[in-house]
Amino acid sequence: VAFGAPSQGLYEIVKNEGFNLDDVVDFVVNTVPMQGTETVRTEEALFASLAILNMQFRF
Repeated sequence: VAFGAPSQGLYEIVKNEGFNLDDVVDFVVNTVPMQGTETVRTEEALFASLAILNMQFRF
């Protein structure tokens, strides 16, 4: 699981490291769609993402 930053999205972060995100991950999922804000705090994104994974995979 990877998260972007307030100043850069995940695609930009990975590009700055010299990689193409689509080449290094199997898929990208926005776990907080239509968030209504420019960014979501990492703590909030973490809880939202883990809740979805828990529901989907019953960890």
